[in-house]
Amino acid sequence: MAYEIVKIKREDVSKLDPGSFLDIERIEKDLLADTVVYVAFDGSTPVGIITLEPVGSIYRTSYFYVTREARRKGVGTELIDAVRSYDPKIYINDTMQGYETMLSAFVHMDIGEVRDVTEYTFSLNDETLGYFKKMRKEHGEPIMSRMKEHGFSVSTMTEATDELMEKLGEEMGEGFDEDENPENVKGLSKDCSYIVSKEGEPAAFIACVNEEDALRVEVLSAHKKCRGTGAAPLALFAIIDRVVDDDSINCVKAAVTDENDDIKKIVDDKLNGLITGQKQMKIFELK
Repeated sequence: MAYEIVKIKREDVSKLDPGSFLDIERIEKDLLADTVVYVAFDGSTPVGIITLEPVGSIYRTSYFYVTREARRKGVGTELIDAVRSYDPKIYINDTMQGYETMLSAFVHMDIGEVRDVTEYTFSLNDETLGYFKKMRKEHGEPIMSRMKEHGFSVSTMTEATDELMEKLGEEMGEGFDEDENPENVKGLSKDCSYIVSKEGEPAAFIACVNEEDALRVEVLSAHKKCRGTGAAPLALFAIIDRVVDDDSINCVKAAVTDENDDIKKIVDDKLNGLITGQKQMKIFELK
């Protein structure tokens, strides 16, 4: 039996038959303004739903459900195929409704690579701010002074020239290992994302996203030619400056993949005692 998969508007979720989706009220309540919603229909009857919410450079699957009568008939597969056509990278966590069903579907279908992710949360209480201020005084200021003497400069991506941002994009996947191009990061906050440069060439960058009263660090990376020079720490201390001085930021979040040893080392060696929340997730790199 063929099912029709339809991308619907957020406001149209309330029009779905609540008898088919037992948690329809929770789904509607949790939907963000820019949540993406796909629904599977058997004729005019909704039999499955998947929702995606943007979180920085990737999408989080926040809800996945197929009615009991429609299970084992390919509905879930068709919904996942719709996700694959929309965005090649999503992640889910073990608190999501339908987590086990989706996880088994991904593994069974062998449609991509699965990577483990740790999301760290740092609440900006007096202890955390005090630690950041101490780090800035003891380490940040000397690094900034030394880097300036060697011709490095740091600015927000908003302030950076178009030419510098274009060069950064060209170096993604080349001089920079990360696949993410900051110009394509969904919801990137350029006014609190920083780029380090020398002689007009990108040396490092830190890409961030504003989430209400939280700042999410998406990517921290140095160019291969500039590793060990202090370029990445310079970008990091630019963020620490922002966090210390911006009263509207109440917490900082960072999702770090297991293979990103450099960032994990910074977190473990320098920031481990400040972690106020930690969540394990999985990223699905869809083919």
